Amino acid sequence: MKMDGNYHIVLKPGINETDFVAHVHRQFSTMSFATRITRAIDSRLLRSEMSGFSPHYTLQVSVDLVTDTPYRFDERVPEIIGLVEAFGVVTGVEIYTVIESSPTSA
Repeated sequence: MKMDGNYHIVLKPGINETDFVAHVHRQFSTMSFATRITRAIDSRLLRSEMSGFSPHYTLQVSVDLVTDTPYRFDERVPEIIGLVEAFGVVTGVEIYTVIESSPTSA
């Protein structure tokens, strides 16, 4: 089973976005999302392109599980809060189960 957790982050006013991105990449690599049910873990940082709002990012974490037991992304929220607290606020987490994954053609 494959799942995605999307942690939504809004930056505090005046925060340098380049510093935030560098911090997340540097610090997130030291966090362990691995559990006894994870086969593979991947992550990426997405920036919202909506204008007129504070910079909004999504830290997307994808896991490939060895069982049908769901991954508890919600239990990781305190760690994500600690990761970004100097730069922004975690506004929520969305959890998805991948239904179908197939290559697309151009």
